[in-house]
Parts: sequence; structure tokens; C-alpha cells
Amino acid sequence: MEITIPSLSTNRDIDSFTPFQKTSTILPTQETTTPINWPQISAIIYLAIMTCFLLRLIIRTYSLQLLLKRYTSKKIGAFRYVVIGDNISPFSIFKYIVL
Repeated sequence: MEITIPSLSTNRDIDSFTPFQKTSTILPTQETTTPINWPQISAIIYLAIMTCFLLRLIIRTYSLQLLLKRYTSKKIGAFRYVVIGDNISPFSIFKYIVL
């Protein structure tokens, strides 16, 4: 293919023309950081704390059940009195009064 420009004539093949020179310059890359997903982090913290409290509730309920089964109880009226020989503060739970 021939291109004619006034006062300039060339016989170059356009297919082999590259407008940019290829260089092997290595440019510094910028590190990309992912944004912190606060809702996910707060949900994980919430679930961890909830799991700890649920585990604590299960352990304390089990120990209370063992305490009520270990000592004899006496039913007076609508309540069951459980007398424990140890020096503990009296408490009540549901129909039980522990002394």
C-alpha cells in the first residue's frame, strides 16, 4: 500500500507499523488492601460471646441439677425445701428453696 503525502512519499506496509514502542520498564505496583467488613466482624464477635454465655448457662444448670439431686428434699406446700449442710447463701429457683 502506498501513502502519498504532499512532499513526502513512503512505501511502508501499514500492518507492520506499531505506534508504541515496547519497553521492558518495570513499574512499581501498588498493593491493594481489602476493606474491613465491620458487620461480619461484629457478627463473629457477637456469636463468640453468645456461645460463651450459652456454655456458661449449660454448665451452671447442670451443676444446679446435680446439687438438687445430691441432697434430699422435703415438700412443704407448693415448694420443695433442700437442706444443704455447707455454708452457702440460701437461694430459690422455680419450686425449690435451697437452705
